[in-house]
Amino acid sequence: MANLTRIDILIQTRSHGDAGTDGSVYLGLGGREFRCDSSADDFERGASRTYTFGDGANVSKRDANDPRKPQLVVEELAAYPAYLRFDQGSSDHWFLQRATVQLNQNLVPHYETRLGGDGLWLGRDAGAYCHLHRHDDGIVGINAAAAVTGGDRG
Repeated sequence: MANLTRIDILIQTRSHGDAGTDGSVYLGLGGREFRCDSSADDFERGASRTYTFGDGANVSKRDANDPRKPQLVVEELAAYPAYLRFDQGSSDHWFLQRATVQLNQNLVPHYETRLGGDGLWLGRDAGAYCHLHRHDDGIVGINAAAAVTGGDRG
């Protein structure tokens, strides 16, 4: 069994007038939650940022958000839902454009949102969770949708 030593999640906020937030965003994976937070002003309108947990961590509170403490195992991740959770705090909404999760810097398995180009409002009026789709095929992003449908999405 492979130990999970590193998680990378790319999160994109939509470029819409009031899409940004000062709320908190959490990645749920392996029965735990990891807070996506850095020293930057996170989740601003049009922002795209990669958060790294474990080896090479770039997040705030690294020790509290480390998949090695306690140790997670890649093969056991499928037993739990994978998701993003938005905790509004003083903000009432956030417009998630896209998210992709990579484990141990490998393409298999990986997780991503299935929102197409539309994105998803999260918040008090729209719900706080966006579940992530697991891929075991090594196909990432728009190419994954094309492979499933047999079409070219761009």
